[in-house]
Order: sequence, then structure tokens, then C-alpha cells
Amino acid sequence: AELEAWKAEAKKAREEASRIKAEERRLVKQGEEVVLERVLRELEEVKKEKEEVAYELGLAVAELNSVKDESTLRRDVKELTEVLTAKELELITLREERDALVQDVVAFKDETIKQLRAATANFTAIKENNDKQQTHAPPPAISHGPYHWPAT
Repeated sequence: AELEAWKAEAKKAREEASRIKAEERRLVKQGEEVVLERVLRELEEVKKEKEEVAYELGLAVAELNSVKDESTLRRDVKELTEVLTAKELELITLREERDALVQDVVAFKDETIKQLRAATANFTAIKENNDKQQTHAPPPAISHGPYHWPAT
């Protein structure tokens, strides 16, 4: 009877061990699923972090490109400054040429006025001389219509 009791107890122990192993397997499987879910969540977090890093890297690259663009802009500004300086020098030269032309035109105008005054003086002297000679001579007998010079 004692042997039977031990057999029954051993059978119960085996069943209990089997139940415990099954429960253990279930818990292990459940634990593996929990671990797997946790690993999947962590992988999602890593993926999100990777996307954030990629975005930040894109921003950094864009910033580097803008720095490159700034150096290009600085070079362009330097070139444009040189062109502007050259154009300013050209403008100064053109102004000097314009001033010289204005002086030439003023000198030509003054000389022309002087010549016109001399010609007017000559003409006036000749006219006065003619008038003195014609004061004693009768006027020409040319008729321009109904009016005739009176005879002197």
C-alpha cells in the first residue's frame, strides 16, 4: 500500500512536473512573445531614431551646401565688386571726356560768337560806309508795286 501510495504520489509528481513543464513552455513562449514584442518596439524606436538622424543629416548637408553657396556668393560678390570698380573707373573716364567735350563746345561757341561779332562789326562798317556814299546818290529806281521812291 505504501508502494502504491508512492506510485500514486510519483504519478502526481510526474503529472505536476509535466504540468509545470507545459506551463513553463507556455510561459517561455509567452515570455518569448513579450521579448519579441519588446524587441519589435525597440526596433521601431531605432527606426524612428534612424529617420530622425537621416533628417538631421539632410539638414546638415543642406547647411553645408548653403555654406558652399555662401562661399560661392562671396566669390560672386568679389567679382561683381571688381566689375563695379571697373565700371566706376570707366564712368570717371567718360565724365572727364564729357567735361573736355563741354569745354571744347564752350570754346567753339565763344570763338563763333567772337567771329560773328567781328563779322557784324565789318558788316555794320561796310553798311555805314555805303549809307554815307548813298546819301548823296538818288535811290534806285526799282519799283516793287504801286509805291515808288519820290524823286529828289
